[in-house]
Amino acid sequence: LKLQFLYFIGKGNMSLFDEMSLEARLSRGMERVMQVLGEAKNPLFASSVPHSYDDKFLLCEFMTKCAVNSILNALAVMGMNIKPNTESRAALHVKRRERCTFERKATRQVEQPTAILKTKGEETIKKTIVTNVTEYFWNFHVEHSIELTIGETREVLAQRSFTTTLMTPHEATPYPTDSVKPVQSFNVSWLFNHMREDLTGDFKIDRTSPKCHTPVRCEEVDEAVVFMSGLLQWCQTLYRSVADVIIVTRQEGVDVTGVVKHTDNVFVPVVPFLPANGEPLDNMTVGALCVEQKRSLSSALENISLMLPDETTTTPFTIAEGRILLAARHIVNVAREYRNAVASIESLLREQLVMAIGKEVTSDDFTAYMKYHHTKIYKDAYKPRGFSHAIKTDGQDHEGTVTIYQDKEPITTISKQYAPQEYIPLRFALDAASEVRMESSVRVHSYVSHKFSTEPRRGLTLTASAKQFSGYVMMVGRISSSGVFLPKHAMVVKNKDYLEIPLLLEEIPSAQKFRNTIQSLSPEQQAFAKAYRDMQLEATLFGIVTVQIKPHLEILLNLPPHSLTKEIKLTQELLDMFITYHIPSGVLAYCCDTCEDEEEIATSVKVQQVKERVKEMKEVLRESKEHEVHEARLQAQAQDPFNGATQSMCQSENPMSGMFYAQATHPTPAAPLAVQMMQPMASPSLFQHHHHHHHHQHQLHPQLQQAQPCLAPGSMGLEDLLGVTAEESAEPAQAIEENEKEIGEIGEGEECEETGDSDVIDLSRVPKVLEESFVASGLHDLSPCIVQTGKTWVKREQKKLLGKPVSVMLEAKEQLTQTEMAFDLLASLTKSGELCLDASVDILMAHVHSFDETLMNTVIQKNINPIQKLELSSVTTSSILYKKPIFNFLKPSQAKRLETNMLKVQFGFLNEM
Repeated sequence: LKLQFLYFIGKGNMSLFDEMSLEARLSRGMERVMQVLGEAKNPLFASSVPHSYDDKFLLCEFMTKCAVNSILNALAVMGMNIKPNTESRAALHVKRRERCTFERKATRQVEQPTAILKTKGEETIKKTIVTNVTEYFWNFHVEHSIELTIGETREVLAQRSFTTTLMTPHEATPYPTDSVKPVQSFNVSWLFNHMREDLTGDFKIDRTSPKCHTPVRCEEVDEAVVFMSGLLQWCQTLYRSVADVIIVTRQEGVDVTGVVKHTDNVFVPVVPFLPANGEPLDNMTVGALCVEQKRSLSSALENISLMLPDETTTTPFTIAEGRILLAARHIVNVAREYRNAVASIESLLREQLVMAIGKEVTSDDFTAYMKYHHTKIYKDAYKPRGFSHAIKTDGQDHEGTVTIYQDKEPITTISKQYAPQEYIPLRFALDAASEVRMESSVRVHSYVSHKFSTEPRRGLTLTASAKQFSGYVMMVGRISSSGVFLPKHAMVVKNKDYLEIPLLLEEIPSAQKFRNTIQSLSPEQQAFAKAYRDMQLEATLFGIVTVQIKPHLEILLNLPPHSLTKEIKLTQELLDMFITYHIPSGVLAYCCDTCEDEEEIATSVKVQQVKERVKEMKEVLRESKEHEVHEARLQAQAQDPFNGATQSMCQSENPMSGMFYAQATHPTPAAPLAVQMMQPMASPSLFQHHHHHHHHQHQLHPQLQQAQPCLAPGSMGLEDLLGVTAEESAEPAQAIEENEKEIGEIGEGEECEETGDSDVIDLSRVPKVLEESFVASGLHDLSPCIVQTGKTWVKREQKKLLGKPVSVMLEAKEQLTQTEMAFDLLASLTKSGELCLDASVDILMAHVHSFDETLMNTVIQKNINPIQKLELSSVTTSSILYKKPIFNFLKPSQAKRLETNMLKVQFGFLNEM
């Protein structure tokens, strides 16, 4: 009996219908609808009838009216007969009280079956065992009722009490002496608020409401679904209360299966159909279906009444309990079918959309479409393009490329190039004492990505590659305050190097979310939050700076432009001089030995002079290394006096090793010029002189005196090379100071000057202006991102021409080493900040559209077209970066379509940078 009732109540969660598919239940309901409405209306499932989008709204309203009427009819079966007052709160209550008192104690004898104890020959001994059984009898009294309260009015829908006798084998009371169960209440105001004067249902969807997305995803239907779910749970409580009557009292003769069968045969008029003849789903159709439902309810009640005792008897389970079970179970069926029918409308929307497209669209498909869409709306000159730029000089072949990838495809960005006079010049610090100016064009890129729910966060990858015998310096960092670039990492990329740097996108709250959050904060707290957010917005400017080495070497060495383009060996040797040995540029730079006009001197002559100086410096380095080896051997001999034979052998093998010291310490006129210039430097890394250095420190060789005026302008002076004091070298210092005044700007021959033009753009203001324009455009779910570099980089390098490329992992320590090496090279190329850098600057701003649902659910459930969202953000960004109305960069037909949405952006923010 208990198992039968567990089946009846659905094992506690009303899952009886789980065995029957949705289609089967809908098909059975459709058969009943066709019987009621006949062939005149020819009802068919909505998926089989051509209809419009508005018809889905009408269908949802129709089914809700049917559900409301069905529930009212079921409550009438329970006994409701008052007219609700829609202005007051209405609620249903289940009350239950139990009392258990001791009645009597009884003992009876129970004979066990006769047992044969012993058999002896033909004689059998038998014994009967009698057991005394004590039983305790209890009076169990139950009172339960169902009440409806509307305001101060109270109506009892069902009420009954009964007393029965329970028997237990032990003395302990089976139930508490007096127990009042918690009242189970449910607010049914929504039900009565959707009733007309004639006690029939009324329901309407406000399609103009901003909360109305689809026929299913709207405020009115959401409230209806929540009500149906709550009513279903309340009916489950009612089931358990009634089921306890039979389970506790163990009443026999109750056909539970028959009660369930008659209850499930009651017609549920909630079916998602549309008339094939095109007639509307009006209130007359609702009335016809609910009349049939009311008739089937009465028929089921009559059948159940024949199966149960009359309610006037003292039997625990009577017709009164059967009536409650019938009404409650039917309400559960109505609520469940209503939720299924609503879900079927949304499922129909999905099926139709997938059928129209031909597939389930994924996030990757959407990304590919947006690239295609941009080609349709933008003019050719303004189309978003992939972030992949060649490192090259005008008229020359490129030396490498810098690209940002996502999933092996370059990201698509909106780019705007600003000339040097259009923005505040950028600068960065080489160290605490020197600063470098960059005066070149800047490209600002805006990257807008999207992320749907359940989609993993996808980062970016910055790659840098260089060709063989080519190289450049790359710095990554961010723009801070007005015109300040803060490099975080730097790298020399050369000779077929390939570098991969992971980029992480750290989202910060959108502008709308930030404003909504700080509304309830104090003025001081708001000021703190706003100040910190300003810093976060500036941090969204991710900068990539690339510096070509050859053009700056040409300027540094006083060579004409492009003179090192084909001097591959010389360029490699110069890089080795600057990066490995930190040789001063003045030692290698070209200088005019005569008073001839430099313009009349051929480029080959200038290059040849630099080659000779490099050759001389290489000889100096070679001899210095040999001298260091010789001194190391002498030191080893001094520590081990018994190793003289070995030392003699070393001297015999290298007869020049003993001569080098005298040559290095006492230069002769025949010595190369570079050798003589380098002797007094006493560099610990190259020479390590220990004998009589100060004795010869101030004795300038005649060739050095003659060569002094030939130093390149602005290069290291002889007083620096020889270590003399400022007083001792006043005349050379004065000459150098005069030459420094003539140092020109890179590529122009003019000094780097701070611009005072008030019309130039402050790049650090761009994120703030963009955020304000996004808010004006209604893009509240667009979040800025701070671009961070990952912890581990991958570098693929080929150290030998015939060797294979080798990949190495660059952790924090290796990254710091590479950064220091790159900054040492930049210090040489700029003379510690004296020269401006002609660098290529790319600034990336990233934003993410975050959607709460998957792509298909965003379109179907939220009724949001993500194409419009990303299109509006793209056009808004373009309008800000280009500082032009949309008609300038969009195709005329597209600009006219978007003109209304863009008015605020065009006239409100174009001139705020």
